[in-house]
Amino acid sequence: LSADEIYTTILTDANINSAIGKLRDHGFVIIKGLLPPEQTIPWGNVVLEDFTSAVETLTNHPSRPVDLLNPDKGQFEPLSYKEMAMREDLRVDLRSGPSMEKLRSQENKLSVEAMAGSNIADSGNQPTIITADTIGTSKSSWRYHPSILAILKGLFNPRDDSLYKGNFGRWNFGGKGPDGSPQPFRLGQIGSVVSCPGSGDQAIHADTPHLFEH
Repeated sequence: LSADEIYTTILTDANINSAIGKLRDHGFVIIKGLLPPEQTIPWGNVVLEDFTSAVETLTNHPSRPVDLLNPDKGQFEPLSYKEMAMREDLRVDLRSGPSMEKLRSQENKLSVEAMAGSNIADSGNQPTIITADTIGTSKSSWRYHPSILAILKGLFNPRDDSLYKGNFGRWNFGGKGPDGSPQPFRLGQIGSVVSCPGSGDQAIHADTPHLFEH
């Protein structure tokens, strides 16, 4: 990124298009230096707070204790919980927790206020529907970051008439199946994946409908 992009935390059109291209080619992209530490460090702190609390709660459960940090020694296997889902031994998808929800509420409120007039409402812990007119804001949180939204808008809903019928994930969660129609742009809440030392590689699996028909 250029010095100006790092200072303003806004990507140029050229770098937005470059990020879209890398996502299409490789499935992921790393944009180093876009987000300021004052936005990311607080999230790292609250995620670790909630993860530590979850580990303690499960370890001390009166009837079904689970040792997340020593999966080979525990009497019971971990389950998937409302706030946390297991991905592999020593790796969890931590969706929510008291500390995360508190920071999420604060940041969402400030972001919605900064986007006054954009028809965006605070959706609590639910996804928010994003339209083509939603520009976003780089204040308070990266959830509505303008450059990230621009990248996502450039990626969602591509269609290849020879491929879209194979997106079987669109039957899930009450879907009508792979008909190739545009899907709503649902912007989820900030979550986390916590990988502890010694965690294994995560297996590829189908979950929500694919972003790309293939």
